Amino acid sequence: MKKILFCTSAFVLLIHSLKGQNLQAVTDIGNNTSNLIRVEGVNNIPGTGAGLELYYTNGQGYIQSRNRTGNVNTVLNLAGSLINTTSRTLINFAQDDGSTALQVNGGIKTSGAAYRAFTANITGSYGTIDLTDNNNRRVFMGYNADKTANSYATFGVVDDNGAERGIYMQRASGYVGIGTTIPQRLLDVAGPIRISSENNAVIDFSNSTDNQIWYNKVDTSLNLKTGGVERFVVLGNGNVGVGTLHPQSKLAVAGTITTQRIKVTLSDWSDFVFHDDYRLPTLQDVEKYVIEHKHLPDIPSAEEVKKDGIELGEMNKKLLQKIEELTLHLIRQQKEIDSLKEWKKGIEGK
Repeated sequence: MKKILFCTSAFVLLIHSLKGQNLQAVTDIGNNTSNLIRVEGVNNIPGTGAGLELYYTNGQGYIQSRNRTGNVNTVLNLAGSLINTTSRTLINFAQDDGSTALQVNGGIKTSGAAYRAFTANITGSYGTIDLTDNNNRRVFMGYNADKTANSYATFGVVDDNGAERGIYMQRASGYVGIGTTIPQRLLDVAGPIRISSENNAVIDFSNSTDNQIWYNKVDTSLNLKTGGVERFVVLGNGNVGVGTLHPQSKLAVAGTITTQRIKVTLSDWSDFVFHDDYRLPTLQDVEKYVIEHKHLPDIPSAEEVKKDGIELGEMNKKLLQKIEELTLHLIRQQKEIDSLKEWKKGIEGK
C-alpha cells in the first residue's frame, strides 16, 4: 500500500514539474526534435520586448519579427540556398488574383547584379509580368513561347478594355513591331507614326547626314536629301520642287523630265480659226509683222521665252492656230491654182 502511495505521489510531482516548464526550460534540455511543431493560436501576446513570432489565426499562419515595445515590425531574414513556395506568394498585402505566382503591392528593385537581375520562367505558351492599378493590369512585360520563329518578347500597356498594346520583338530575327506581333523589318509599324522636335524633325538613313528626310519648322517644308545633295522639297503652300528648293509653281523641275505621256487640260482650243467670223490675216500682213518683229504674230519672242518660259498647253494652242491659218491659206491658194488651171485649159482649147 505504501508503494502504491509513493508511486502515485511521484507521478503527480512529475506532472506538475512538466506542466511548470516553459519553452525556455525545454530547449535548455535540448533544442533538437524530429517531431512536427504545430502552432494553433495566438494567445498570451506579450506587451513588451522584441523577437521572432510564430502564430496562427483566422485560418492563416504568420512568421514575423516584431518589437512589441515599440509595436513595429523589424527586419526578418530568410536564409537558404533556395527558398521554395508551393503556391502563390503575396508581398506587402497584395490582393490575390488566384493565379499569379508572385504578386507585389508596391515596387520591385534589383541591384548588385551584373547580369540577369530578374528571371521569370514561362511554363505556358504566353506569360507576363504585370504592373497593376487597383488590381487592373496597366503595364506588362511578357514572352510568347510558342517555340516557332514567331516567338516574341513584348512590353506594353493595357487599355481599359483589357487589350494589350505593346512593342513586340521577335526572338529569332530581332525585328521589332509596333502594333504587329509579326514584324517583317527591323522596325515594322502597323499604323501612322509622328515625329516632332523643337527644331527640325530629321530621319537619317545612314551614319552621316548625307541621306535624310526632314521637316523644316521655319518654312514648314518637307525635304529629301541623297548623296549629300538636297533633291526634293514640298513647301508649306503645296509647291513641289525637284532639283530646286524654291518652286514657284505646283511642280518645278530644274532639269530634264523623261516621260511617255503628258496630258494638258484646257478650257478652249483653236477651232475658232474655222469660224465664219474669224478674220484670217493676209500673208502680206504676216510678212510685214515678221519683218518688223522677227517672230510670228501671237507667238512669244525669244527674249520673252528666255525670261518667262512657255506654257505647254497655251503654246500648243497657238501653234495649232498658226497651222490652221496656214491650212486656210493653202486651201485658198489651191482654189486659185485650180481656177487658173481651168482658165488655162479654156485658153488652150480655143
